[in-house]
Amino acid sequence: MSANLAAAIVAQAEARPDLRLGTVKDQLTLPDALALAAARARELLASGLEPGQRVALVAPTSTDYLVTWLACVLAGLGVTSLSCAASAIPRVGARLGTVELVDCRRAAEAALAADDAPTAREAARAVLAGS
Repeated sequence: MSANLAAAIVAQAEARPDLRLGTVKDQLTLPDALALAAARARELLASGLEPGQRVALVAPTSTDYLVTWLACVLAGLGVTSLSCAASAIPRVGARLGTVELVDCRRAAEAALAADDAPTAREAARAVLAGS
């Protein structure tokens, strides 16, 4: 599906270069956003991610968040949006700084195996509590 979505977005950018993407105070034209997203998509793939893998995007809503989401779509990644309040970012970052990548991957696997959001949250917390 992401290939179809990516193709539809690219087609819209070509057909309507005047379309804008972003927040009220920070907007880009869709072609400019696509250029930034394409570069970011290449970085994501170069980091070892592969098309079809699932990723979680954790950030407050912003133009950069939207460009990063678009980069995930262009890279063929399954992206889950975990938008959070800007005030939570320092706490999330501080916690992530205390765990290893392998622990994050185990927590993500546990969350993805859950049937619903509350169970996923508890599964990830349980994995990270042991790290």
